Amino acid sequence: MVPLTICGVILDRFWVISPIKASIPLIEFSYFDPSKKKYVTLKSQTFNIDIKPGDKQVSTDIGGKEDIKELGNDIRFIKTSFNDIHKKENYVINSTGFLMATIFPVILGIGLIGWKRRYDKLHGNVVLLRYQKAQKVAKNRLKAAKKLMDTQNHKEFYTELSSALFGYLEDKLHISKSEFTIERASDDLSNLQISDDLISNLKTSAQKCEFVRFAPGAEKSAAMQDMYSEIAEVIISLEKEIPGRRNV
Repeated sequence: MVPLTICGVILDRFWVISPIKASIPLIEFSYFDPSKKKYVTLKSQTFNIDIKPGDKQVSTDIGGKEDIKELGNDIRFIKTSFNDIHKKENYVINSTGFLMATIFPVILGIGLIGWKRRYDKLHGNVVLLRYQKAQKVAKNRLKAAKKLMDTQNHKEFYTELSSALFGYLEDKLHISKSEFTIERASDDLSNLQISDDLISNLKTSAQKCEFVRFAPGAEKSAAMQDMYSEIAEVIISLEKEIPGRRNV
């Protein structure tokens, strides 16, 4: 049997710059030895070399490149001093305009929601709506009566004055026009604990207004002015004494 011979070359290259002392590490080679029936590892020796500069210097300049002038400053350290950095004091989020632009829409939205709910509630309840607007309607009718008085329109003046008083009581006391009487209004006011004097003045003024309305010679300016003042005073007094809101 011819013994098997294994041969080959392992080439390693090392870059060194003289002068330098270097060590070439050992090289290992493993193979299976049939005679020993196991793997065998062969190792070379470690070579220590001392390289010294030669007589001829090799130029390391690279054509077309500039010389490196600052070799130690190409890597910068982490910044640890912040003396040249100033904190910004004014931010948009802290400005008055920004706060107003943020808060005002919220307040406006809440106000609109509240108004819409009240509007829907009032218009969904006709009785409550009439109650809330009774004073305003009476005030408008008194203004109309005042204009009629200034033009000496006797008949229309007393009609408008009666409508102001009776319409106010109908709306405030929730009495339909077909069921309204001055006695019914007086009883409801008494149930609301309105003073007897005010109820008596109401009845007197209402009866006088109806009487003067059809009485001859009642077109005198003084009588019209007195009647206007009495009706207006009764409505103002009732508005003060009637509770702010009844169950409807």
